[in-house]
Amino acid sequence: MLIVGDYTGMVGDPSARSVTRPRLTHEEVEANARTYLDQFFRILDPARTEVRRNGEWFSVLPFAEVMGLAARFTVARMLERDDFEKRFREQKPISLHEMFYPIMQGYDSVMIRADVEIGATEQKFNLLVGRQLQQEFGQEPR
Repeated sequence: MLIVGDYTGMVGDPSARSVTRPRLTHEEVEANARTYLDQFFRILDPARTEVRRNGEWFSVLPFAEVMGLAARFTVARMLERDDFEKRFREQKPISLHEMFYPIMQGYDSVMIRADVEIGATEQKFNLLVGRQLQQEFGQEPR
């Protein structure tokens, strides 16, 4: 399964960033997604690959549930991310919406009941958030 982060894309991954990324429009995210899918389907068979967009669940998630997800993490936990910690130490702005990115990516893991995920080194924090959320939602992380 391949997830297109149409909602996380509008936030923008703060990994390895020293400044807040500008928010993208849905149209910009979709244009980017097309280029990513073109690249993936050079390797993967599109007929055998399920593609999901995380807007399927985020576009209908009530704000009360967003608050419930956010309540599972502390600012101190988010500052464990190297990039956030460095920006905080250097007194550079960190927007609250950026702190939602790892929670959103982690919630993707819950929604698809992920068993194996592949990510680059800078994604480690986000992937661990996913495993934590899976445990909290009664899913056995593997």
